Amino acid sequence: ASPCAYAKSIDITCNTSEPIAEDQSFCEGATVADLIAIGQNLKWFNVASFGTQLATDRPLTTGTYYVNQMMEDCEGPTKSVNVTVNSIPSPPTGEIVQILTSEASTISNLEVNGINIKWYDAAGVILPATTQLENGTTYYATQTINDCESMPLGVTVQFVLNTNQFKNPNFIFYPNPVSDDLFIESPTTIYQIEIFNIMGQKIRTDFFNNEKALINMSKLPTGIYLIQVYLDQG
Repeated sequence: ASPCAYAKSIDITCNTSEPIAEDQSFCEGATVADLIAIGQNLKWFNVASFGTQLATDRPLTTGTYYVNQMMEDCEGPTKSVNVTVNSIPSPPTGEIVQILTSEASTISNLEVNGINIKWYDAAGVILPATTQLENGTTYYATQTINDCESMPLGVTVQFVLNTNQFKNPNFIFYPNPVSDDLFIESPTTIYQIEIFNIMGQKIRTDFFNNEKALINMSKLPTGIYLIQVYLDQG
């Protein structure tokens, strides 16, 4: 009621200690909710004092964060925490279709380039190196750098099984590998030649009536093909 004011100081004692927290590392995509500290009613900030509490869904970046706790309505001092956010590595590299010659092949026979490679099946189950491969099945490889795991690289397995060698020295085919013309010579008449892709699908048939045959392969995509030759003896 008058222009005079009376002030009295009041001492308030707060015994709340700072929470327990250590420096932490995360992968890209981590948020404030992933930060770890031991305490009650924790609050995280990006400044040491007079800051606004960070939302739990805020993405983390490399830098210093601060955390305090509140006990019995008493907010304690902040604890600084150094945070490192590592990037997600790229997937490993390698051939996405790998040709193997033995049905006894295992995961260890697949070749990809990367660090700390892990293999998974289509359901996301991690596979040991001794896992026996199945023809036509796709397996998935990741690499892990700085505890961050990459997206997977899919690798499909195809078997090309060995067969008994053709023992007629007069049956000749060349060159192998071939980029243009494939020459075939037989001691008996060649009637028909069929070409199959590695999946067993017939993609071409040529007819002859000669002991020599020429097939132009230049229009076929690079790969492995199976050729079946019909002679007058079978």
